[in-house]
Amino acid sequence: MIYSILKYGNYVLSEEFLAREGWDRKNKQRKSKSYLIPNPHLRYLDINNSRSLKSLPILKNGSRFKELKSCKAQNLSGKVILSNTCAFDTVASLIMVSYCDSENYADKVDNQSNQFLNLITNIVKYGIKSSTYSERANLITNYMDVKIQSLDYDVTLAVCDTTAGHVIKKMLEDFPTAIETKKCSNGKCRESKNIQNNIMFLTYQVNNSQLFEGLQTFISNRILSENSKCIEDCYTTISTNLSDMHLFIDILFWEEKDLDLSLQHSTEAAKIVQIRLCDIPQILLNENQTYELRGVISFLPGKSKLRNSVGHYKAY
Repeated sequence: MIYSILKYGNYVLSEEFLAREGWDRKNKQRKSKSYLIPNPHLRYLDINNSRSLKSLPILKNGSRFKELKSCKAQNLSGKVILSNTCAFDTVASLIMVSYCDSENYADKVDNQSNQFLNLITNIVKYGIKSSTYSERANLITNYMDVKIQSLDYDVTLAVCDTTAGHVIKKMLEDFPTAIETKKCSNGKCRESKNIQNNIMFLTYQVNNSQLFEGLQTFISNRILSENSKCIEDCYTTISTNLSDMHLFIDILFWEEKDLDLSLQHSTEAAKIVQIRLCDIPQILLNENQTYELRGVISFLPGKSKLRNSVGHYKAY
């Protein structure tokens, strides 16, 4: 799941925002472009104005070689065929939607110099062209682990067997979900220097009886400072700061009887959680920051049934 920054300050739903329109479908006809439930987060968009509407293109998974004869990569000779790009395309789609729905998020993306984010903004502004797939091929072959296979007629096959989490780590390395800082209170301790660890996405465990009821509590507890014993017989303070740009959250499902044993099991063996989209919290709060849900990624596992197996990804 991806949450993008909505606003700074406390978020309060007023009576106006919670209002619902009553209508009788037999006697009244609702306009095709009207909201029955007002969405306060998109108030700057006038859906009755054609200039406010954006049709987002969809990246085709892999390569259709007959249609994309000019698809090339800088570090590979000849023409390139990509395979299994759904993880890359799904993450790109979520960020694309966030970029269009949130002015705050769009401003932050526009002020960054990141090739992956630049690819997304160019798709939104100029659409998908043959050069778009060449840029995607460059990103995948340069930053991700791909299997290269030479084919006939100077054609190269690049197999991108990866996960959405790996795409986030490689493509958004400079934009983590949170930064964890460790510092010892004893200035003479050799561990007294600040040690920072980038957390690309948070992992939230759920079970059958409790899905997302505790997600807000999990976020609130995750940023609390912790003290641990240092190697020099002193104490280290561990603090976590959430990103002011976006939050990526990985939902890890354990059955209730196995929840206490989850630390003894490999996370790669976790089952895939099945949920309704309406049950996912729309808003998460962090002190003076408000995050809104922008999209969800679902994963259909491969034959091995492991979380890191190559399956298929979908964006909602």
